[in-house]
Amino acid sequence: MQWKKIVSHHGEGKHQKANHFKVLIFKNSKLPRLLGGVIIILILVHIWFLVLEVLNFIMRIMYYVLCCFIPVARRYIFFILTSEKIRMA
Repeated sequence: MQWKKIVSHHGEGKHQKANHFKVLIFKNSKLPRLLGGVIIILILVHIWFLVLEVLNFIMRIMYYVLCCFIPVARRYIFFILTSEKIRMA
């Protein structure tokens, strides 16, 4: 309960009223926990969406790379295999 200490250390007047309000909010321990939980869930959802965006981007790049390079790679592999066969014979 650090909020009580803050109230006792501050002077009178507006500051004390503000701190009493803080104490009233934070004495009800369900509210901060609930807010914390909601904030954590929102952050996790945000991170998850960012991860999905990155994965989508990577998959798209992989798709384009494969579409471009598979025919070329096929030719090269075929050429290498045929040259090996010719050498073997």
